[in-house]
Amino acid sequence: SARASLEVLRSYREKYEDTRMTMDGSKRSSATASVVRGANSVASSAWGERGAQRIEWTEHQFALHVLRAHLEDGVKAAKVAGTARPAPKAVDAALTGAESDDDGGEECGADGSGSDVFHSGLSPDADIAESVCDEAPDALLVKLAGFVVHLSSTSIPPVLAALSIRALLLARKEDRADALFQAMFTQSPKLRAMVVSGEVPVAFLRGVVRHRCASVVLRRMLAAYEAAPLEDVCELLEHFLLAEFAEEEHSHAVIVQHALMRDLVLWARSGGARGGARTGARAFGGLSEGGAAEGDAADVGGACGGASRAAEGGSSCSRPPQDVQRLRSVGERLFEMAFVPHDGFLPRPSDNASAADSGFVSDPSCPWDSGALDLLLLRRAPASEDSLQLVRRVLIRGIRLRGLEEDTREMALLWPLGRWPFCRDPALIGEAFRLLSDAWRRLAALPGLGDLAGPRPAHAGGDQGSRRVAEELLIKLFADLEVWRLPPKALLTPWVPGQVLVSHVASHCAKLEERQFALMEETRHNLEEVTRLQAVVAGLASRLEVTNARSQQCMQRQTDVNETLRRLR
Repeated sequence: SARASLEVLRSYREKYEDTRMTMDGSKRSSATASVVRGANSVASSAWGERGAQRIEWTEHQFALHVLRAHLEDGVKAAKVAGTARPAPKAVDAALTGAESDDDGGEECGADGSGSDVFHSGLSPDADIAESVCDEAPDALLVKLAGFVVHLSSTSIPPVLAALSIRALLLARKEDRADALFQAMFTQSPKLRAMVVSGEVPVAFLRGVVRHRCASVVLRRMLAAYEAAPLEDVCELLEHFLLAEFAEEEHSHAVIVQHALMRDLVLWARSGGARGGARTGARAFGGLSEGGAAEGDAADVGGACGGASRAAEGGSSCSRPPQDVQRLRSVGERLFEMAFVPHDGFLPRPSDNASAADSGFVSDPSCPWDSGALDLLLLRRAPASEDSLQLVRRVLIRGIRLRGLEEDTREMALLWPLGRWPFCRDPALIGEAFRLLSDAWRRLAALPGLGDLAGPRPAHAGGDQGSRRVAEELLIKLFADLEVWRLPPKALLTPWVPGQVLVSHVASHCAKLEERQFALMEETRHNLEEVTRLQAVVAGLASRLEVTNARSQQCMQRQTDVNETLRRLR
């Protein structure tokens, strides 16, 4: 019986407590044979052929054999009695991000071959079937949980390890369950699947966050975001993806760069509305496109009710529920994390024309074109140079497709998001320059010279008010661009404010004057240096002449001395 086997194991522990074995099973005792002899029903299964020697089992092998036998018998009895546990619902493999094809690899073995249970004297079928793991009743696991403490984490089979963790959780031994979870996480695909299905607490992932397969498990859990409560999804995103996993390189490759991340951003910005991964911010009513404060009083209608899975009576609310506000706030943080890896959520260049001269073509799959993402969300983009380049591309595309070049006020509100004074790319500066030139051309086509009076023509665009005010706004936008980086040919257009060109020419003249002044100063210094060097050369020349004269005198004296010596001889 299970009780008798547990007593045998407890007696063994008490008798040999000086060699007690830890969870990692690093110590073994040769005295286990005496324990096995005390359990005749179990020991008899260890006999080989008649006359062969008795196989001595370790504490782990004995507990494993008894546990497996009682599990299989208990599940069979539960099936007959109709008390078997229903199998947990698996994640729909068709969901984006639910695939587990990369759930293996060097660190996450799929067959449990890293365990030495297959080399410990037991048969290769020492593990239990997954059906036994799924159908084992909770009462049976609570009864058998005591055997788990006698198992070695380096030798326990992968499926049985998953069931053992479930048994420890039912027995309220969370610390032991967490320790076994960390030891077996990479070896047991069943254990990882139990985390996805919710049978094992997701908090255990904190201890294995360094492993790539932990990111795969988290991604598979996030794949079921539409069917999960908003609070649970927010917990996964805030306390795991945006916290524990944020600094892990494998998380960036497995989750952030995955298509699921794009769906999560759009769904979160929809406030959790059904189908929000396609409609994005358009499914969230009560906020302007700019994304006003979440607490502003507004009628959110169906988005409020649908996102919170609450009332079916269709009653409207004046402000979004707290969980919806929280989800939209998390969506902004997800947007910040995924903006650069997903190329600003822009369509591929090969799929869409990008030249301003030929015009932008709206792409329904692009969230900026469909309105699933509002342009003011760009304020949450990272401040890196790569991010700002994408922000500027999104901004130009959004203004073009929305026709905001006809509404100077609206364009002036969005323009600072591009941080154009810091732009050094001539191509992007040229795109922005052409955009502002088109806006100036449309403004110049309006009737009148000063403030507009009377009904506005149909082609006048948004309500700009005074034309002079609109012109002043456009000139300020032009001033943000480093126009001097453009080739002179790009400036040859009548649709540029004269003030911009004059300022550009004046700036060039000022720079040329500065260069000329610098050259004059350099020339003056050079002339002074040349004069000094000439004086030095003149001094050296005079000294050389004196030296030559002295040399000639010395030579003459030497000649006289030689002549005198010759005469004396």
